[in-house]
Amino acid sequence: MRMKTFVILPLLAVTSAVYAQKSGDWRPATLPPVVFGKNIDAALYNLKNAWGRGLYRSEGKIGRGTAVLEMRVRNRSVFNIELVRNNPKATDPFQSQTLIGNKGKFYLLSKEKGFQKLAAGSDPGFGSSQGMVKAWPLHLQQLVWQSYVTGKGVFGPLMQGLVRGDGGYTIRMDQRTLQAEGRSYPQMRIFASRKPALVKKLGESSIEIVVDSRMWLPLQIRVIERLPNQQKSLYEWTTSWKGPQVFEDKFFATPTYQKITIPTKTATH
Repeated sequence: MRMKTFVILPLLAVTSAVYAQKSGDWRPATLPPVVFGKNIDAALYNLKNAWGRGLYRSEGKIGRGTAVLEMRVRNRSVFNIELVRNNPKATDPFQSQTLIGNKGKFYLLSKEKGFQKLAAGSDPGFGSSQGMVKAWPLHLQQLVWQSYVTGKGVFGPLMQGLVRGDGGYTIRMDQRTLQAEGRSYPQMRIFASRKPALVKKLGESSIEIVVDSRMWLPLQIRVIERLPNQQKSLYEWTTSWKGPQVFEDKFFATPTYQKITIPTKTATH
């Protein structure tokens, strides 16, 4: 998998400014959605010495869940990434997970299953087997990092699915430039909304992904949907990035399940 290497610059100001602009600030962009997706996959897969901090929230029929998540990436084989698994069938529908890479070996830590070794190149079980577009709402925050285990991007296949009509969405590509702390931050987004003719059968749904269009790192991912005879649901992951960052080796250690700390910032009510 040949991908371009990106240099990470401080982007903390960008995420805080995402909500500062009105929807009218966006103007049409001509970039094909599949190229948009491949650019994001390349940027994420080639992160080096990058630190991310994300706010994940989920609201819907299974309740509310929020989590502040840390992402430490030395490179594609050495990382520690906190995840949230949305599982409506579980007693606790919002489950904390940690994805760990240590010298090319991959592990998933969770309260439900303990400490698991993941096979490189194999599906880690984040839901993509049901189709990327269908899996995206519930599992988007996990799926963002699936390529670290499989070696294959997820945003490219997601865009391919949307373009070929999976889920019946109309796609719009937009661009804008934010001004923050004396700098200009160009952004691009895809906004996909379900076609009106299919809403009665499949329900309302929109998928929005905003990225910094110089480094192609995701800043905001949001899905809003209202399935037939169900209340509205929201799934959102807003992230800030900075680097280059030097991490101590302890962050990438793989101790036993009993000795490692499970993130406890996820709340349900």
